[in-house]
Amino acid sequence: MATGNTLNRTLVAALLGLLAAPVTGQVLTPPPSKAPDPATAPPEPAPADNPDAVPAPPPFPIPMEPPPPPKLKMVPEKELPDIPHKSLVMRDENGKTRPIRGLIEKEALRVNPTLPDNWVDTLSDYFAERKTIFERATIANLDIVEAIEGGVIERTDYTNVDEIRKLLRMCAPLDKPNVPERITDDLLAKGFIDPTQAGFNMKIVNEYLNTLFPPKAVPDAQGVKPRQEPGSVAKIMRRYFMHESETAYRGMMAEAAGNLPAIVDQVDLPAEIKSAAKAAAKNYSDALTDDQKIKIYHDATAGTTIEQRRAILQKAVDLRK
Repeated sequence: MATGNTLNRTLVAALLGLLAAPVTGQVLTPPPSKAPDPATAPPEPAPADNPDAVPAPPPFPIPMEPPPPPKLKMVPEKELPDIPHKSLVMRDENGKTRPIRGLIEKEALRVNPTLPDNWVDTLSDYFAERKTIFERATIANLDIVEAIEGGVIERTDYTNVDEIRKLLRMCAPLDKPNVPERITDDLLAKGFIDPTQAGFNMKIVNEYLNTLFPPKAVPDAQGVKPRQEPGSVAKIMRRYFMHESETAYRGMMAEAAGNLPAIVDQVDLPAEIKSAAKAAAKNYSDALTDDQKIKIYHDATAGTTIEQRRAILQKAVDLRK
């Protein structure tokens, strides 16, 4: 049995413990002196307003979103089957590689031996949709496309990190996700082609690009043996990723050259610009090459602002419909 001193010490310790403990409960309100009047009593909180209320379970299980399927990867070139195929490389009378004016990857699909003959012709709606997207992006970012046409990619110093970043920032509006992925990747992701067909398509594309843009060699510091020009491959790839935007741009310029009188009559332009455009249009013929048609477009739009050139290209598209 505890002695009196021990009991006192126990009570003191318990009291100190209660005083030191944090107050976590609510302060109790003394009971009213009389029962409250039901007519004036505050209403009971609704279950939704009661933070301590337990939410009712849903009437049925919430369906879970299925995880996205894993992204397919094309077969690497070294693992592709050894199948004979037609090359995209064509040479002129001087032995130079002729550049393809259309979409390189689309032309590769035409000669891809892992695909049925004339298979590309079944994708007319797909390519028409891509063309519309890239034409809109090109008109909206005409200043960027004109800079690319003017050689900004080739003039960039790929040994200078700041210049590379500046170029990448400039080209971003014409790169994914603002425009679709390159054709082969997009067709693979959409299930139009399988990984082997996609890998073979890029094999054909790369064979063409390596021939059209052979890596440039420059002498080393001592001039003894050639070495790869710094950034030459990067420049080739950067221009390649702008290829579809440039193709859309060239197509619209050539199309505008063939309809200049109707276009300039419907665009707000100074009288002298309209007169010069109609004079340039007299040199147009369907038999001209794309380069010759594009020269007529440049002659006709000399002295215009970028907004006026945007309007001219947009009108060329509108009159097509």
